Amino acid sequence: MVPSVHAESIAEVDGQPVTVEADRVEVDLKSGKAMLAGAVRVRRGELEVTCKALEASYDKAPSIRWAKATGDVRARMRDWEMRSEQAEYEMGRRMVQARGDVQVRRAGAWVRASEVSFDWATERMTMHKVRGSIPLATVMPLIPSSSGVSTAR
Repeated sequence: MVPSVHAESIAEVDGQPVTVEADRVEVDLKSGKAMLAGAVRVRRGELEVTCKALEASYDKAPSIRWAKATGDVRARMRDWEMRSEQAEYEMGRRMVQARGDVQVRRAGAWVRASEVSFDWATERMTMHKVRGSIPLATVMPLIPSSSGVSTAR
C-alpha cells in the first residue's frame, strides 16, 4: 500500500493557505494543473472538502483559480454540510456549483436538490428541483421545535 500524501500548505486561495491529503497527487507545472486522487481531503480556513478525486488549476503557484471535486463530495463549514456527486469552485468569482443528488444540512434543516449554486461573496444560495425539511422552530420561534414542515419535489 502506498502511503497517502500530506502537506501542511500546498497552495493558497485569496492569500489563505490550503492543505491537502490524498493517496496520489500529479502536478503538471507547465500547464498549471494538479490532479489529486483517492481519499482526498482539502482544508482552507473553516472549510473542509473530502472527495475521491480533485482537479485544480492555478495561475502562478501556489494560487488556485479553479477546482472540481468528484466522487462522494462532502463539504463542511461551521454548521453547514453539503454532499454531492460533484462540485466545481471558481475562486475568482467565489462561486460553488454542486450537481448530482445534492444534500445541504444546517441546524436541523435539510434539503435535496439536483443542483445548488452558492455565491460566497453575497452568501446567496440558489437550488433547483428542491425537496426538504425545515423545523418550524427555525422559521417561527414561537412554535415548539418538535414540529416540522416538508416540501414536495
